[in-house]
Amino acid sequence: TAPIPLPVRFGTSQIGKIAMSPATRRGASLDDRRFVALIANELGGPLRMATLVAEAQRLASTDTLTGLLNRRAFVERIEKARKDSPNQLFPMSMLLLDVDHFKKVNDTLGHDAGDAVLQGVARVLQAIARKSDFVARWGGEEFVLALSQTAEAGARVAAERVRRAIAEAKYMLPSGNEHRATASVGLASAESSEWAIDELLGRADKAMYAAKHRGRNRVETG
Repeated sequence: TAPIPLPVRFGTSQIGKIAMSPATRRGASLDDRRFVALIANELGGPLRMATLVAEAQRLASTDTLTGLLNRRAFVERIEKARKDSPNQLFPMSMLLLDVDHFKKVNDTLGHDAGDAVLQGVARVLQAIARKSDFVARWGGEEFVLALSQTAEAGARVAAERVRRAIAEAKYMLPSGNEHRATASVGLASAESSEWAIDELLGRADKAMYAAKHRGRNRVETG
């Protein structure tokens, strides 16, 4: 039987559609059409409420500039995944990276240019990350990438891939000009299944600063 399609409205705005088919070959009766109309009329409020809740949850966990997870959501997602399946994430490696000379970009090209660079780096990280990884903007020009089921040897390969991809990317600025950027990457890996996220991030942070002190645009392990 052909479905009965009707718009779902909230106030004067259409926010969806509903289509239902009677489970008989006789076609839709008048009662069937009234039933579908009743559902369509009553669905607008709950659907709008569910949409607002979902949007609020997304905004609370997302960095508004880059669309990546924010710091709090990054930690919460990892801890939840770890709780749900203790062995799912081990071995775990953390990449903490800082965009080199970023202050100079803001000072000489403007904050809009700096924002464009950060958004570009975020896109690079999203393109490289696997579905099982966690990517976040850690703060300022710092980003973090958590590599699940990845020991140090594999993480070093991934870190070099990240570093190279950031250096090879072209970042289009609001002025229409292209900009190049590099990043210093610090790597830390868990040596046992009893790893602590704060300890891993602390070691990755020290390694990242070591990369900066040793010339930038490089990977160091902590």
